[in-house]
Amino acid sequence: MADESASRRLELDPADLYRAAWSQAVSAFDQHMRTEIGRTSFHQPDAISEGVRYLVDVPPATVWDLAAQHLPTPADPPWTRDMARARHREVLDRRNRIAHEADLDPTTGRRDPMTWQEAGDAVAWIDDLGHALHTVITRH
Repeated sequence: MADESASRRLELDPADLYRAAWSQAVSAFDQHMRTEIGRTSFHQPDAISEGVRYLVDVPPATVWDLAAQHLPTPADPPWTRDMARARHREVLDRRNRIAHEADLDPTTGRRDPMTWQEAGDAVAWIDDLGHALHTVITRH
């Protein structure tokens, strides 16, 4: 019996590490906003706008317009308010599937595939958004 357990190897799927990084990036951003402002959650784009409004005197409707101006430019065209909000929702939706549904595809019961590039892009998005919002807050 002891030999059996000693011979078993821990099988680790690298995609699980990517999921953890993805989820932790979103959670770290949310925790920072909660600490600064005291709101329950800052995941959703409208909640982020509300949080920024607590710090600077800008209309909530313009927060994402201003943030988009400070995001690193992808290919063409530059970021717009709607593009930034949509990207953030994509990252959040996947994070929620990871955190609440184990990233399982409801039709197959298997985890959705994830690569290091996808996880890296999600973490980079959170970092870029944090820097863009910081710029909005410090310049207004």
